Amino acid sequence: MTLQCVSRERYDSFILTKENEVFSRPQDSQHINSTGKFQALFHIGPVTVSHRGRVRCYGYKNSTYVWSKPSDPLEIHITGQVLFTPTLSVSPDHRVSSGANVILLCQSWHQMDSFLLSKEGPGHSLQHLRSVLQAGLYQAKFIKNNVTFTDRGIYKCYGSQDTFPYLLSHPSNHVKLVVSGSSEDLSFSSQEPIPTFVCDQGPRGQAEISAVSAASKRLRGWDA
Repeated sequence: MTLQCVSRERYDSFILTKENEVFSRPQDSQHINSTGKFQALFHIGPVTVSHRGRVRCYGYKNSTYVWSKPSDPLEIHITGQVLFTPTLSVSPDHRVSSGANVILLCQSWHQMDSFLLSKEGPGHSLQHLRSVLQAGLYQAKFIKNNVTFTDRGIYKCYGSQDTFPYLLSHPSNHVKLVVSGSSEDLSFSSQEPIPTFVCDQGPRGQAEISAVSAASKRLRGWDA
């Protein structure tokens, strides 16, 4: 897993931190000629359950000993750690017209305290819902009203238990949502890309982190 911290403002180094732990080793800043920004890459691996939790990154200037404001917290969830696998279904159908209302239903016969919905592709954070026990099934309904072409894509869901909220089940089956009128043919690749996460300088000097790619072991909220 590779984490990328990036800023429009020049910093001499970047620091990646994990909640309730000391600072990690700083990485020297590198200039990106194509964008004019500055970055540091943090290579983490092999990924284990110890990497779960919330992380932030900071920029640091040697000349003034000044830290940037922290990025927003993002969560690393490790998949495949809960034995049971949920199922995902869509109603009324996986092919709908623009403006329709869609329900993505994640279910499990085994206890799941929460479900997380993931959409394949860069820039998509996880949606999180508490489960409800109904007719012997633990389930969560992810409702999408007035869908547009931006909602089309491939979805899967995960289950988690409150005891270890950053440890997830194996992914559910994949559901492809097609919104009529889209000329783009979406496909699913079984080879997931290495996750890279961007820390961008905000308007008030506060770093902001968003996902630019996804993997099965990844930062959530850092894919999706």
